[in-house]
Amino acid sequence: MTESEERAQIAPQEVITDADGAAPALYPLWRDVAEGVHTIGISLQVDHPEFAFSSDIHIEVPLEQIEPYEIKLGAGAPVVIKPDWQNAGKAPGELLALWSDGRSWQPGASAQQLADGSLRIPALPIGKSSVLLVNLDGERATHFSSITDFELHSGQNEAIVVTLRPAIRVAGRLSDNVPRPVKAGRVKVEKLPPSAGDYDRVMWFNCAPVS
Repeated sequence: MTESEERAQIAPQEVITDADGAAPALYPLWRDVAEGVHTIGISLQVDHPEFAFSSDIHIEVPLEQIEPYEIKLGAGAPVVIKPDWQNAGKAPGELLALWSDGRSWQPGASAQQLADGSLRIPALPIGKSSVLLVNLDGERATHFSSITDFELHSGQNEAIVVTLRPAIRVAGRLSDNVPRPVKAGRVKVEKLPPSAGDYDRVMWFNCAPVS
């Protein structure tokens, strides 16, 4: 449990809607049991593979009405990603897809591999999105694509071709003004967005220990 979950003495629970689309969302009466602080709001994520992923639904509780709280899912478009290995040669391992709506980071989320080697990912919101492909051989990334931006329209969209290239190893050393010895040091490399407003773009980072 996280620190906030320990204070409430309950962890978030996943529920599945019934045939009528209804689902009971249980939440703790106390936001902080020890301090006697009541829960006044909850946040939900709603995932359906044929609709846009909703990750920022905030509801004030307890509800003032008796009727169930209605959540309207946004329209989504199906997406097929076609890997292009070019001269790299298809590498052994698992091809991982990361996409920009936040769904790909959820437990159990993954792209569906089709017979021709393409990947189908759950519906994305209409409009601008991005995707990144990474080939993993065990825990080692062997190939990357660039972060590919695209725009979806309602209805059927053409397959998005994404080129993969061999991963490149980057090495360096800490400058002399860093105090020695270096204990439990690590370096983090992170892909930066092209502009400050691209909050929903795919990102990638990796860490390595400093000798």
